[in-house]
Amino acid sequence: MIAITGFAEAARRVVEAAETLGIPLDLYVCDPLGNGDRCFSAESSAFRSDAEREGAREVAESYGRRLQRKFPLGYADLQATVVFDESCPNGALPILWDTSGDWHALFPRHKGR
Repeated sequence: MIAITGFAEAARRVVEAAETLGIPLDLYVCDPLGNGDRCFSAESSAFRSDAEREGAREVAESYGRRLQRKFPLGYADLQATVVFDESCPNGALPILWDTSGDWHALFPRHKGR
């Protein structure tokens, strides 16, 4: 199996699930993601300072909560900023893809995809 990108923990869970089900699987992640790829982690290079990062997190979480109450920073708090041509994964920040209410996302998910 080849994945374009993904977090190491998710890749590990996929391999474990395949083993549990008795499915032979070799998984290759082309662009593996780590904690530094979580938008608001302390290791993130997206912001110049802790204060800037925390301010941005508050804004993203506030708007994200209006869009996805359970996961305002992406599924399982992944805080991903991954965007594909056709869609965004559910671990991406909802402010990037969710078009609920009057929110106009930069990368809206297309219905039926």
